[in-house]
Amino acid sequence: MEKAPLDNDYDALVSALMLGITASTEGKARESIKMAIFFASFLTDAEVETAKVEAKLKIEMNNKD
Repeated sequence: MEKAPLDNDYDALVSALMLGITASTEGKARESIKMAIFFASFLTDAEVETAKVEAKLKIEMNNKD
């Protein structure tokens, strides 16, 4: 399955958060969180909070499959 390219900071933040939460190692989690902080810097606080909720929901949905 081919993934769609990330073409905005919001989607990049959601993906980075998901990677950080589900990372297989602490090192990978740290790198993902660094990316998340970078992408979050371009968004409003409300957008960041929405991205956090979306990332959590997507992980929960993926775990149900």
